[in-house]
Amino acid sequence: MCSIAVDTFVISYLNRNWSIFPVYADQRPTFAKQPAVRWAEYQNRVATLSEINGWYNVQKLSGIAIVTGNLSRLVVLDFDSIDTYDAFCLQFPRLAHSYTVNTRRGKHIYYTLIPTLKAPPTMRGANVDLQSEGAYVVAPPTTIDGFTYTIAKDLPLHQLIPADIAHIQRFIQSAKSIITPSDDHAPVSSTPAVTPAHHHINVSYIQRRYLDALDMGRNNALFWVSCLARDYGIPQAELLTAMLNLHASRPTPATHRRETFAGRLREARATIASAYSRPPRPIKTNQPVTPQLPNRLREIMLQAKMMGVLRTIEALRLAGITPHTQFTAQQALDRLKGIVGRDTIRNALNDTAPNTGLPIFQSPRAPLVPNGIANDRCTAVPNSCELVTIKNSGKNAKGRPAIIYTMPSNDDLFVIFNQKPLKQSDPLTLDDLTNRRRVRMSLHKSFLTRLPGRWAIASFANRLGVTKRTIQNYHALDKNFCSIPLHNSNIVRWAGLKYIFAEEFPHKGFFLTDSLNKKYPAKEGIAKKLLAKRQDVLIHERVPNFWWYGSPDTPPLCPKFNADMARTMDEIQRQKFAHTRFITQKTLAASALEALEANPGDIPPVDVTSPVLNVGFTPPKHAPSCDITRRPSANRAVDTVQPPLLPDMPIIMPDHLASSAPKPRPKSKFGAFHTYRRRFEDDAKEALAIRLQKAINDRTTDKAHRITRESARRLVDRYSEFAINDALRLMDSRKNITKPVGFISTVLRASLRRT
Repeated sequence: MCSIAVDTFVISYLNRNWSIFPVYADQRPTFAKQPAVRWAEYQNRVATLSEINGWYNVQKLSGIAIVTGNLSRLVVLDFDSIDTYDAFCLQFPRLAHSYTVNTRRGKHIYYTLIPTLKAPPTMRGANVDLQSEGAYVVAPPTTIDGFTYTIAKDLPLHQLIPADIAHIQRFIQSAKSIITPSDDHAPVSSTPAVTPAHHHINVSYIQRRYLDALDMGRNNALFWVSCLARDYGIPQAELLTAMLNLHASRPTPATHRRETFAGRLREARATIASAYSRPPRPIKTNQPVTPQLPNRLREIMLQAKMMGVLRTIEALRLAGITPHTQFTAQQALDRLKGIVGRDTIRNALNDTAPNTGLPIFQSPRAPLVPNGIANDRCTAVPNSCELVTIKNSGKNAKGRPAIIYTMPSNDDLFVIFNQKPLKQSDPLTLDDLTNRRRVRMSLHKSFLTRLPGRWAIASFANRLGVTKRTIQNYHALDKNFCSIPLHNSNIVRWAGLKYIFAEEFPHKGFFLTDSLNKKYPAKEGIAKKLLAKRQDVLIHERVPNFWWYGSPDTPPLCPKFNADMARTMDEIQRQKFAHTRFITQKTLAASALEALEANPGDIPPVDVTSPVLNVGFTPPKHAPSCDITRRPSANRAVDTVQPPLLPDMPIIMPDHLASSAPKPRPKSKFGAFHTYRRRFEDDAKEALAIRLQKAINDRTTDKAHRITRESARRLVDRYSEFAINDALRLMDSRKNITKPVGFISTVLRASLRRT
């Protein structure tokens, strides 16, 4: 590991069977808490020791994150405020007595689950989150901006039962922030997630908050909204008038004891009096940051051609309309004037999810009573006999009532689109939302800044919901989109022509090169002419390029291929995956100094201060300047040679390649150059191979004594059908055969000697 502290904590986490992965921490302060690997697979499995060694020994990473949920049997209560943590400890001292970690802004309380309990869903609140399935937490001894995560309480993990989870969820629900935009911009929300600005609320708002909080219990909800009304200066008498009948008329649960209406009124008066018996609490003036859409929701909207919905939601949130806030279409048009078009906004407000059919913006429209408008007009009697119109309150100039929409939260949108909640979100500004191209280019730029690596153009196009030509146009507009072309290459010889250039050979993306590195189409006739001229012919297959956003001079450090880096301790695997390895200039400089001592003046000095991408080795003398990958076989080891991507990178020549040219492949006695990976053209021989494999594998349960389809084809190709059938009949007559493969092979060799 990179340090004793990290080593100690990693071992302790592995002993608890927790799934861990690295985060950038102080190596990339802008993405300090972002995963340094593609961590989705570690939600389903625990990282191996070789992977962990690659992270903390080869890459020298120091940040640790723990995956929460069912795999680790871990649930973490994340407090972003010490005041909220103290309130939780005061209310639930038993739940606070568990393993606790100090964070930059608050605390992490770790819990485990009883064996029969599934992890609850991840839940967000104001200054407190429940990190569970599909989430992770940064763990000690990670250091971010000079702060090191440390253990506050080294206690055994408290086991959660369903009742404990219900208490935690109610606490998070009650701790939600309560600030909404002011009344001059939008009406008060029916399900607000925040409190009105300027610190004034009315009894209607209190009634709605009471109805929203009934899941925590009627008395608890009444006491909570009473404390809220007390803090915001609503008189006790006014609250009694508004809440008594509302509380007393709530239905009683079936399991609750029977109560009278008068008893419920007495209960409400006592609860409100208890809340007003305490002094009001100070009101916090800080406004929470409006959340932006997660990247997963953005991708869904872009792929469903819902760019207008994406721009409208993002722009409205940046303009001050927070989740669960109600607004009208005219208010949205006024706030987004000059940013999003009028028709785009109106279409987005009435759009629905393509997979579920649910509306994106909920609108509580009251149904009209039949003939209600006609009855109202008939009962209205004017004071004169002139034909006049009656002004109806609540209607606009066209005589239609204004439609009120509700801004959905991120959790609501995940439910509407029927997707798993994810938190990852790249920032967008109002300038980015002015047109479609800027939105896509900004998301594309943030993606490659966060995750440089080997990507296909089709994956970019699918993510943004456009064509590959559009992505190529984006790359042409911004020169900071940089890429390095990569290839899989193989040597072409006379003996392998009929297998390389088969009828089903996909010529798209393939090309040939000769000894002078001149390119040719991937045609069998061209290869024959080049081989006849004694040229070294290579066939290359284009693979996805290495992409990043930034300086075109030096590719960035990238942990995308961490699985390949874990194999660098093995010499053969190090060569095979050379294009995915990352080493420092210090290692390159050491090799350069050794070469400089042998041949002074040939190799320039190397800067050892900055890390670079090492995409492999220099090709041998017999091959052109391009990467070469020889596929493994029974008679040849795996060799990979690739050139440096940067012109100033020193040359590193593998000893086994620099010493001599590759030797020709020897011919085998039977089935020359046949790999037996393809099925036989003769259906009778293929059926015999299948029958032979099935007969052998049915006689044993040990995987070491089973036979593959390729080996069965090799036996069918070498021996006659009569010999194989005779061997199978002899095996069926024996009972105590522990190694059927060896028995069949021995019988077949004996039959060959007899003939």
